[in-house]
Amino acid sequence: MKHQTIVEALTAATDTLLETGPKAAPRRWRPAGASAAALCLSLPGLLHAAEPGEWSIDSAILFYSETDRVSAVEPVISATRQFTNDRSLSAKLVYDALTGASPSGAVPSSMPQTYTRPSGEGSYTTAPGEIPLDDTFRDSRIAVSGNWAQPAFGGTGTLGFNVSSEYDYLSLGVNTGYAYDFAKNNATLSFGLGYAADTIEPEGGVPVAGSCLFGASASSGCTETSFDETRRGGDESKDTLDLLLGYTQVLGVNTVAQFNVTLSQSDGYHTDPFKVVSVVDTDNSVGNGIGEAERHIHESRPDSRVKQGLFFRLKHMLFGSDVLDASYRFQTDDWGMSSHTLDLRYRWALGDHHAITPHLRYYDQSAVDFYTPFLRDDQPLPTEYTADYRQGSFTGITVGAEYETRIWDGTSLRFALEYYEQNGDDPANAPGQLAGREIFPDMQAVMGRINFDFDW
Repeated sequence: MKHQTIVEALTAATDTLLETGPKAAPRRWRPAGASAAALCLSLPGLLHAAEPGEWSIDSAILFYSETDRVSAVEPVISATRQFTNDRSLSAKLVYDALTGASPSGAVPSSMPQTYTRPSGEGSYTTAPGEIPLDDTFRDSRIAVSGNWAQPAFGGTGTLGFNVSSEYDYLSLGVNTGYAYDFAKNNATLSFGLGYAADTIEPEGGVPVAGSCLFGASASSGCTETSFDETRRGGDESKDTLDLLLGYTQVLGVNTVAQFNVTLSQSDGYHTDPFKVVSVVDTDNSVGNGIGEAERHIHESRPDSRVKQGLFFRLKHMLFGSDVLDASYRFQTDDWGMSSHTLDLRYRWALGDHHAITPHLRYYDQSAVDFYTPFLRDDQPLPTEYTADYRQGSFTGITVGAEYETRIWDGTSLRFALEYYEQNGDDPANAPGQLAGREIFPDMQAVMGRINFDFDW
């Protein structure tokens, strides 16, 4: 998915004006359960803000590395200008650079497998028993966003835009929001609306769903005689509409609670043009052995998706300066996927100028209805199918900590280091050589981040 849900954006906004992490990554690499922001609403009083007439500058650089796979570097800079009369202007610039290897969705084999690259030019070979990875994966993205906030109808209104460009993908978005304080500013009602229009023109053209991966070594079941037969001309597009309704309540001198309901509707091209599904031999009819890939075909996904989400967050101050931050999110959609996210942070103040924040996040999701790690040649080809592990059932755990030091008033430095592990289940009914072999790839990653924030 190209865009972060509104609830994720709101969560990020209440944490810090500048949120960096895997969710801001380009589309081809983005880990499951994460993506880039489409709509950002800020809650008054929770964000660092400069005095009227000053700029608040937040800068960061993220380092991300998966074991034997993708590595990423992401510099980010965000600036907010505070004007009088509660008006403010903010802007953000993000750049992502990625290298490494990315899973294609094909199953491992007891023999070497050769795959044609997405452009149709060149190929790569996977060793026996290895999960097929294109080790020449490269991607980059530049994203620009802006937001204007001012008093409106007794509350605060926001209007923003975002533009994100990859070499084969362009996303244009607008958003608006409104927050109204009442009960002596102890409660806030929030509303947000975001729209995004995405266009993709993948390298080599848009694959025909169900067509064979041209030139792959496992191709006995294929009939295409040229690369062009597996592609169709033009580009593809997708429109996304996000809606948020939120309520924030001060429960006491030291406690704030937040509750959000979200809805997202997207229509258009949802298929990943770089993912394939293996059709495996079940009776040794092609002479490669039962469970070997007979052919690899381009995946097919529905042309619409509706998501619903609930989000609850509680912030509580302890001992006068420490802060406990706990949240839970439930999300479901009409693809059959549902997910649960638990997030815990404890900001431990070390005097007036230093703080350490341990972080623990647990994520669990079920698979979409059409997820399959492989297809069988003795069964009819379904209408929709994907072997993309991000659409499968798995759990993910993130552990880490952030150290923060205030250099002087309005200026701070933060260092964060986190470890992420993702685990899924291999199918119990894998035939032949696939039985007992890792098909759903487990993944480990290390993330580091440096933030430098100051007023100017």
